[in-house]
This record gives sequence, C-alpha cells and structure tokens, in this order.
Amino acid sequence: SKERANSAGASPEGAVPSGGTAENIDGITLHLVSGVPLAPVGIINAVGRHLDRYFILDQSNKRILFVDNEGNVKTARGRSGRGPGEYQLPLSAASSKNGTVAIWDPGNLGITLLNEDGEYIKRVTVKWPIARLLWACEGSVLASVQFGNPESAEGVPIAMLYRPDGTLIRETQAWPHWSKDVNLSFAMLNPTVDGCRLNVMEAFGSGIGSLTIADSGDKLSYHDASDWLENTATPIMKDIKSGIPPELAVVGRWRHQGMWELGSDSLLVIQMDIERDQGQKYRYLLKTGSRVTTSPSTTVVLYEVSDGVGVFARQDDRGDVYVGSAPLAALVRWVGRGKR
Repeated sequence: SKERANSAGASPEGAVPSGGTAENIDGITLHLVSGVPLAPVGIINAVGRHLDRYFILDQSNKRILFVDNEGNVKTARGRSGRGPGEYQLPLSAASSKNGTVAIWDPGNLGITLLNEDGEYIKRVTVKWPIARLLWACEGSVLASVQFGNPESAEGVPIAMLYRPDGTLIRETQAWPHWSKDVNLSFAMLNPTVDGCRLNVMEAFGSGIGSLTIADSGDKLSYHDASDWLENTATPIMKDIKSGIPPELAVVGRWRHQGMWELGSDSLLVIQMDIERDQGQKYRYLLKTGSRVTTSPSTTVVLYEVSDGVGVFARQDDRGDVYVGSAPLAALVRWVGRGKR
C-alpha cells in the first residue's frame, strides 16, 4: 500500500513509512523502490537519472536496476562474474543524456558501457582506481576521476577522459593547485560535475580542485580553473569551515561527500557521518552571502545535480530504498532554515 506522510515540508529526519511514499522535504517526494527481482536491494553505490527514469547501482547483488518515476523496477541488468555484463564489485555508475551508462568495477579492472536499454556494449580496461565516473559537457565526455599514483604521497587527482564509445581522449595531469601535503587514498576524492567543470574535494580537510574541459567535437582541451578556486570556491569553503556551529563541527566525524556551486558566493556541501554503520546519516552545509547554515542530520542523500535538479535517495534500516528528484531549491530552502 502507498501512504503519504502527514507532515508535508517536514525535515528529512522523519521516518518514511515502509511500503509507501513520503514528502521529506518541501517539494521532494521519495518513492519506495518495489518489484525488485530475485533479491532485495543491497548496498547502494550510485543513484542517478537515466533518460526519463532512475538507475540504482546495487553492489551487493552485482547489478544495476532501472526504475520508473514511481519507484517500480523495470529492468535489472548484471550478475556476479567476469564475463560481459558481469561484475565483481560495481562501485560507481553514471548515465549520459543520450542513455549510455558507464559502470566502474575494480573487481574486473574496467569500465563497463551499457546502451540505453541496459544492454552490454563493451568493457574499457583502466590502470588506476577510480573515485567516481562523471559525464561532462552534455554527455560528450566521460571522466574518471582518480589518483595518478594511489601509493604516492605526492600524487594529485587526475582525470581520464573518454568519448561515449570508450575511446580514450587523453589522460590529464590535472589540478596542479591541489594541496601537496594531503596524503590520501583514491577513495578520499569526492568529485562532482557542473557542465564542463569537474570539481573535487578532499574528504576530511580543505583540499579542493577544479578542472574545466573545452570540447569542440574533434578536439578537447582542459585547464585548471584556478580563478574559480581562488575567487569563489576556496573562500566559500573557508567560510563554511569557520561558520559551522562549534557543537556541530566534530573533528574527524563528518566526511565531505560533494559540493555544488549555487552562485558567485554560494556553495552547497554534503557530508556523511562516518561514526555510523549501515544506514548512514548525512548533513548539508550552505553558504549564501555571509551566512552559513547547517542542516539537521538526515538519511536523505543527494547523489547528483543536473540543470538545477537533484536526485535524492535514502535507505532505511530494513534495507528499503526510496528514490526521487526535485529542484535543488527545495533542498536549499530546507537547509537555509537550519542552524547558523
């Protein structure tokens, strides 16, 4: 049965009724994912839009689910194995605007490409661990963000850039302004994309970088977006760090998950509470002008933003999964009412 929470506009902290839908944030309705074949959804590693529906990357069951806007599973692709369309450890996925899906599977040392129907196209071999896959420049470029040398303290984030057919365009030794004193594993990078700009942030500190891609069809160039970093991102991140209420700024507890620029002096950051086990808690930090606000903790996760619309999901203690999308302004309004 489908039920609706009777507190429209309530904080996302509220419990979502099992077997129903609930309005957790103003304008954001999350739908229970139902009709899952063979086995319940396990660990979710990625959620996003796939044409007019959603995809959910299910690590536990080595598959990707394609779900309609009401939460009904329409297609499930993948199984455990090393052959075409099979996965060992699917960790990241992204769908382009034309429906090409890319899945990073370190267990098979490659990126698997699927067509819009979820059918296998090819596997692209990669040599270094990937933090996340992202489609940039309206889906014309697939970027895998990673460390060039994960074992080196001097390693900096790089991006491997591919065409939609998996052809490597180039390997960029990007982000020269990245903090050299930060010694991280590839898993500590949290990239997001804004048009043709790739942003990365270090999980526990102030490391931040940005790369802008210029795609002219047959030629691709890139440059470090140092002006954006120095004039916009870095000052905003410093304001956010200094503006968090002391009782909420627990050192080492909150890990950066991603950032999105909202304007010349606005930034949205999502963080995960690493002290919790399965059923993670999250919070959002918002810098607007001179004001920094911090949301209450929540189980609602923002996975991606495209054209001002966010894709949200949550997984409760029972393992039930909810998914939905809404204009990012709805989340911003909610966070903006948080604690300064």
